[in-house]
Amino acid sequence: ESRYFDARSRREDPVWMMVDVEFVEKFKEPVTLPQLKANRVLDGLLVVKRGQRLSIQPVEARHFRQILKMATFEVD
Repeated sequence: ESRYFDARSRREDPVWMMVDVEFVEKFKEPVTLPQLKANRVLDGLLVVKRGQRLSIQPVEARHFRQILKMATFEVD
């Protein structure tokens, strides 16, 4: 009954996915796309690959930790 219903989607094989996100903390310094591209630790991060859109992308934990370090956060 939802206006967003997609007849191709099945519960066991969904067409669309959703995750809940919430604000935790603002970066002290923004991390720019050129900074991400220049950091070799972030090789493989989807957003730095040619042809990828600057939208929501999955991020591996190791990449996330490195980005937090670049934003001047302390990370374990």
